Amino acid sequence: MKRLLVMVVLLPLLLSACGPKEKPAPPTPSPQEITQRCSTAMGNLNYFHFELEQSSGSPIAMGLKMLSASGDVARPDKLKLDISATMGNTAMEVKIITVGKTTYMTNPLSGKWEPLPTVFNAVKFFDPDTGIKAIIGGITSPMRLADEEISGVACYHVKGSIDSGQLRPITCGAAIGGTSVDTEVWIGKKDFLLRQIRLKGQITKGEQADITRTMKLSKFDQAISIKLPQ
Repeated sequence: MKRLLVMVVLLPLLLSACGPKEKPAPPTPSPQEITQRCSTAMGNLNYFHFELEQSSGSPIAMGLKMLSASGDVARPDKLKLDISATMGNTAMEVKIITVGKTTYMTNPLSGKWEPLPTVFNAVKFFDPDTGIKAIIGGITSPMRLADEEISGVACYHVKGSIDSGQLRPITCGAAIGGTSVDTEVWIGKKDFLLRQIRLKGQITKGEQADITRTMKLSKFDQAISIKLPQ
């Protein structure tokens, strides 16, 4: 009888020990690990598409102030860009194409393609010292916020700050250094690719002090042909 009671007591423990064990949840990455893994992932891309929205204008070239932009970047040195801007009180649409060291922009008045000094070219987006990879890797004092979805993709949400001088690739090369810019990034939880970045604070001369930029990235490594205008 005693032996039977012992077996009754031990049986659930034996079954539990022999049953399938749940795998422990993977450790949650730190904010520093998230941004560093994102920096590495972005550095391995060959193509991406981006869309940039601003709360107010930024001076670029030919008296234009950029309000928004969208474009495609192809490693190592190709860029196709559409810009919405203002010249005085007049709304303008211009296009920019960079291949290698050659950049063309449509004249805001005539619409004709004209050569432009290469102040805003694709290589800056990929350059390990100045591009998107460096921007993400340069975020200081990162902290985790609540996870969110961007365009249906589950993302880590990290907040920190960055020196304005590191943001030249998204300001047509006009960024001034020495200013701390509040930065938020949304990074895919599966692939650690940057889905969105939000920057609050002046980056170039002539901007409002509280200007906010939001850039969304997509179409990762979807090949696109970019050629200079004929």
